[in-house]
Amino acid sequence: MGGAGATRANRHQCKRAMRPFLDALNRVLPKSSRQKEKLALDVLAVSLGLRVGLLLDTALLEEKVARRLAAELFKINSGLVVLHDEPSAQTFIANRGLLSARVEDVLAPKSLVKFVDVGVTPSILVAFAGVILDYPIIYCFGNAPEEDATSSPPNCLGGLELKLFTVTIDRKDGSPSYILPHAFAVVADPADDLPIDRDTLLAFSAPAMLAIVLDFERIRLELQEGISRRLEGAEGNHPWVVGSVRVALEDAAPMDRFAL
Repeated sequence: MGGAGATRANRHQCKRAMRPFLDALNRVLPKSSRQKEKLALDVLAVSLGLRVGLLLDTALLEEKVARRLAAELFKINSGLVVLHDEPSAQTFIANRGLLSARVEDVLAPKSLVKFVDVGVTPSILVAFAGVILDYPIIYCFGNAPEEDATSSPPNCLGGLELKLFTVTIDRKDGSPSYILPHAFAVVADPADDLPIDRDTLLAFSAPAMLAIVLDFERIRLELQEGISRRLEGAEGNHPWVVGSVRVALEDAAPMDRFAL
């Protein structure tokens, strides 16, 4: 099969793999929820083991709805787990196997737990979210004022000089692959001027001042190697998952406020 035909075939396989997740989201999430197809593709990436987890940021869920979502996703892939913080109504979907390497044994691969009530204060939740979202640099708040579970977390990155890490999966034109088709840009490869499809897997920022204690380049390389190993594992089970991992590190303009 030629390049164009292979791309169409793999696009079809990707959409077929995504469909059960999209159906589950349509059954559970409010009708007003936005970008369900994009979310379904993100869940597919978590299910394939390309990333640890994601934040469901298009809807704030009550606990009973989050539990329904957990049950629906568990039917599709028992390797998925839903984590929910009731006070903030924030919901995460994570890969049980990848997350088990970062948290306690309750989420070990053989565990049957499919729903976790996070139940932490906002300051701790920010750091906990960094674990779930696969960020290699995780921060929390020191000397923070007393807070309860309903208060808003302090703003910790606003106005700071930042370093931006962006993880993408690149594919050259005609490559038999189609991984995350909702968020890609086409760029030119300077080596041979062929176009590249660039899918964004995740992105995060860290204060530039941490360069005095952290080796950002080493973190970039370790992140690239780690996700490349995940991609190779996914390729072994799903031939349409093909590409090369790229982690870019660049300066980011300061912003007034960050959600995480």
